[in-house]
Amino acid sequence: VIVLFPVGSGSAESVAAGAAAGATLVSPTWFENVLLVTDETPGLAGRLEEQGALGVFENLHFAGISFAGCIGASLR
Repeated sequence: VIVLFPVGSGSAESVAAGAAAGATLVSPTWFENVLLVTDETPGLAGRLEEQGALGVFENLHFAGISFAGCIGASLR
């Protein structure tokens, strides 16, 4: 999933918040406050929001290209 943390959140802060929610980092993005994470345990979106995430979006793929939230569907 793609996680959006508040503007101004640094990479270390965003990664720490994702880890605190039990998510595994898949990839950072060009933006320090946006991460691509995964976790198979139900309730990930809620746990990420408890750690300060503003939004959690499904990562959509088409023809091997990740849209990284550009047209992703919100999980909340």
